[in-house]
Amino acid sequence: MRPIPLRLHAASEPFLALVLIVMPWILGYDDNDNATIVSIAAGVVVLLVGMTTRWRLSLVKLIPLRTHAALDIGLGVLLIVLPFILGYTEETGAMVFHIVMGLLFIGSGAMTDWDDADATHGSPAARGRL
Repeated sequence: MRPIPLRLHAASEPFLALVLIVMPWILGYDDNDNATIVSIAAGVVVLLVGMTTRWRLSLVKLIPLRTHAALDIGLGVLLIVLPFILGYTEETGAMVFHIVMGLLFIGSGAMTDWDDADATHGSPAARGRL
């Protein structure tokens, strides 16, 4: 069993998406187009994936939990490497923020209990708790 409950992971995603979207203005790197685009795009992706994952807190249950886990880890890797690929390493605040968020997404993807039987609406017992 992994230490992060699926419900906590699901509930934290809208908050993390909002943080990614507003951070260019909070940290003042909104003048760097690449860093701003990456941050906003990552936030939108987190929102869209969270809203379409097969768990309790979604609008449309399309993405399987394992796919969501892989997407979280993939996004984490992208957030870590994009400052170097897109050349915004001189924007220290943006670079550090993206690396930290990348590590957070990799860690949460790897440490979430994705086997939570209560997550989906597959069984009649689980449907009653949704």
